[in-house]
Amino acid sequence: MRFLLLMLTLAFTITFAEAQSSKPFLGITSNKVHPKKAKKLGFDQAYGSYITKVSEGTAAEAAGLKPFDYVTQIGDFPIDEETNLAHALNNYKAGEITTVSFIRNGQAQTRNIALGSVSNRTHDSRPDEEDPFLGVHESHNRLAGVDGVPVNISSNTTADYIGMEDGDIITQIDDYPVIDWHDMTAAIDNRMPGENIAVTVWRDGEEMTMEGRIKSEEHDAPIDRMIDMEYMEVTYADMEEEEMEVVEEILEEDISEMPELIVEDLKLFPNPNIGQFNLTFEVPGQGDVFIMVYSSQGELIINENLPNFSGRFNQSYDLGVNPAGTYYLMVRQGNNVMSKKIIVARS
Repeated sequence: MRFLLLMLTLAFTITFAEAQSSKPFLGITSNKVHPKKAKKLGFDQAYGSYITKVSEGTAAEAAGLKPFDYVTQIGDFPIDEETNLAHALNNYKAGEITTVSFIRNGQAQTRNIALGSVSNRTHDSRPDEEDPFLGVHESHNRLAGVDGVPVNISSNTTADYIGMEDGDIITQIDDYPVIDWHDMTAAIDNRMPGENIAVTVWRDGEEMTMEGRIKSEEHDAPIDRMIDMEYMEVTYADMEEEEMEVVEEILEEDISEMPELIVEDLKLFPNPNIGQFNLTFEVPGQGDVFIMVYSSQGELIINENLPNFSGRFNQSYDLGVNPAGTYYLMVRQGNNVMSKKIIVARS
């Protein structure tokens, strides 16, 4: 009996590995663009995938895709309200050559692309000293008729040094239009500390552009920003359909079609906290468990691998350096997955 169970486990492991190796992987982080934003950006086709990051050594990089390209079609499959990027990719297998259609600077382009494999995917990460930091936080003081992100400025930061002021509305960073917070953070994240950054803002009825070298968060974190982060509330909830689509864009996988992983007694505590909280839950089944938390921009915040795990998980994490907002939690075991959204609010 034990031998039979061992053989069944081995067969399942091989089958799962083969399935993963055949899944296609593009190598981008992207956001679905809904009609209102598509119109503001000048795109005739809504619901495409707006690239915010291209990972090194991937199919997307080899095909020449760049941040802020707007992907509209994979092969014969348009990306629309019914078919997102993950669904379109799932019509192909890793290693196949197809085409990717996109819009760049108002021009439609199509290029050949040799799809990579999910099994070879790596997660981009960089140390704090390589993480660019502008030094702004959203002010919510929007101005009718002006698209962009209204901000307040933290002292002794890049934004402060280049002459930005509280109440400025960021409308463009370098050559990239800024409609919302996603656009702004994507434009910043594609810079390296020490590189020049040009920030265009709306102030007192006119646009103006300020330039300077962007610093890292490690060398730029001001005292007033640390005070803003003193207390946090961290809660979780089920994802809405649109949020599930965001996760599928990030992972380039059709998560909604996967069997649900049974996870019991999920808790986030204590609340309120000063940035550090505990994530705890119980997994009844046994097997390798992967725990991932992504920001809404697709940045991997937490990545845990628990080999041959079963039972209670309890781990402390620090989100104190991350902005308030929505994050996406995924717990995966085999081909089963549990997905929740984590809401971080500051008081």
